[in-house]
Amino acid sequence: MKNVAKRLLSFEDKMINVYHHGGDEFIIIIQCTNITYIKELAAAIIKRIQEPYSINGIEIWITTSIGISFYPHHTHDITDLIKFADTAMYYAKLDGKNTYKFFNEELEWKIERKSRLESELRKALINKELHMFYQPKFQLDSFEIVGMEALIRWEHPELGLISPTEFIPIAEETGLIIDIGKWVIHEVLRQMRTWQDQGYPCMRVSVNVSSRQFRDKDLVQTIRSGLVIFHIDPNLFEIEITESEIADTELTIPILKSLKEIGVSISIDDFGTGYSSLNVLKDLPIDTIKINQSFVRDLLEHPKENLLVMAILEIGNILGLKVVAEGIETEKQLQHLLMLNCRIGQGYYFSKPIKVNEFESKFPKATTSELSLIRA
Repeated sequence: MKNVAKRLLSFEDKMINVYHHGGDEFIIIIQCTNITYIKELAAAIIKRIQEPYSINGIEIWITTSIGISFYPHHTHDITDLIKFADTAMYYAKLDGKNTYKFFNEELEWKIERKSRLESELRKALINKELHMFYQPKFQLDSFEIVGMEALIRWEHPELGLISPTEFIPIAEETGLIIDIGKWVIHEVLRQMRTWQDQGYPCMRVSVNVSSRQFRDKDLVQTIRSGLVIFHIDPNLFEIEITESEIADTELTIPILKSLKEIGVSISIDDFGTGYSSLNVLKDLPIDTIKINQSFVRDLLEHPKENLLVMAILEIGNILGLKVVAEGIETEKQLQHLLMLNCRIGQGYYFSKPIKVNEFESKFPKATTSELSLIRA
């Protein structure tokens, strides 16, 4: 921090004063309200701090996140002024660091909402506010259901339906994802047992597992125990991990192999958006890869997306994997995917994620061994 402080002190002049706030945080007080000047100064500070540091002959790089608040526009209180700058700095970090953010009321609202959601999420399981929705996967040429993806939803009594994209990162940060993940596994296996007892055909159901859950030493045992308790064929239970989560192969491969040993199926979600190489992919004990919905959405308008989908389908074919297209929304997308020889998909064209009772109403028990969607 001494070297960082020296670099920051180099910016001091009659309008700029630098102070050490504690830890790795510094406060810079600028007696100027010219926005262009403030932006240029912030950019210059980031550039200066980015330059490598030589410590005992080793080069070290440091990232910088800057939050900016204004007196008296935002507040007359120095404590609040620092708090507002800290809030803006938090969102600069979320934007990938090495950037700056100005405080505004929207950022304050986001912080307050995040704080409330974190507090409420700790009670959500106890209050039975979390629910599982299911989105069917279809054989594209026959509309037969070949499986489902289980998706968690949070229905708060006051805040309404809260998107997983908002509360799952909070669950990850706080560690609540471990308990929530165990509940999801138990609830999905319980529902599978219920459907089988009611006479529904046996279908594979997939559950998303996060990187934080992969670090839970009890994950494999939780799944194994649930399969035994509810008498579910392991092959009918599938976990989905994103491509970015397999980057730490030393962590993921042993766990994936342990899951394969008990018969669980494994799928890579959002394939094509991460950084896995074919060399890594061939060593993973996986059964399915899923084409990211952004590729499907732009399939007809952008030739590159079309080529990417073709390449993913070819990779799946070479490695003997199933390929599932996500986010199918139109007839044209469906027909194009069929032309590319993609056979399985899911999306709003067929069905949005729905509650258990909606699923049972929309897809009543079939008289044959299959369920199918009847389209007019």
